[in-house]
This record gives sequence, C-alpha cells and structure tokens, in this order.
Amino acid sequence: MPRVLILLAHPQRAHSRVNEALAGAAQAAGFSVRDLYALYPDYLIDVRTEQAALAEASLVVWLHPVHWYGMPPLMKLWLDEVFSFGWAYRPGGRAGGRCTPRTCGWSRPPAGPNRRMGRAATTGTFSTPSSRRTSRQPR
Repeated sequence: MPRVLILLAHPQRAHSRVNEALAGAAQAAGFSVRDLYALYPDYLIDVRTEQAALAEASLVVWLHPVHWYGMPPLMKLWLDEVFSFGWAYRPGGRAGGRCTPRTCGWSRPPAGPNRRMGRAATTGTFSTPSSRRTSRQPR
C-alpha cells in the first residue's frame, strides 16, 4: 500500500465538520495526517522535517478550506518554504533536486452549507499533475 501523507491546514479545525471527519477517517485508515496549524501555531515551519515527510510519501493530499479563493496562509507559507530551490526545483524552474515526482491531490471542502454553495459542493475534487479527471464530478 502506498504511503499516504495528508497535509491538513485549517486554522479552525474544530469548527469544520468536513475537515475533521476527513482527517479522522484518514488517521483511522492508517494514513499520516500532519495538522499544520497544530504543528506550527507560530508559523515557524521545520522545513527539514516537512521535506523528510514528503520524501517518504508516494501520495500527498493537501486538505484545506478555501479562503478568499485561495488557501489558508499557513498552507501557502508551507508550500513556499518546503518546496525550496534546490530541493524541489532547479534553475529555470525545472523539476529536480532531491524532491522526486509523486502523485498529489487537493481536497478543498466548501466552507458553507450545500444550499449556499451549489451542486458542486456535494463532491470534492482531486487533481493529479496530469490534470486527469479522477473523481466523479458534475460537469
């Protein structure tokens, strides 16, 4: 079974039934769940530890709410610091360094009731680097 790493970034996790349920189910299934707001409340990310966690995973899933059409600030900071030059990419933006390609997914549960969010809120999205459609979604 592939080693699955879930990176949870919700600034108010206790107030999110969806993120709480997804993280709990992932932990119960034996997946590694790293709650970034619990690990780094001061926003001082341990880059080497995070890079080591990524290096062990074959599947990485980012799980966070959508804030102003983007990700929460700690998730953005995590991406900027962990995917650093020389580790994640080389000159010219080419992939390489010590970070090897892996399958990644994004789960962005809606931050409101389905009646406000529309039909698309009932299904999540899952993206891979090739942008294939990998989940059943409304068209």
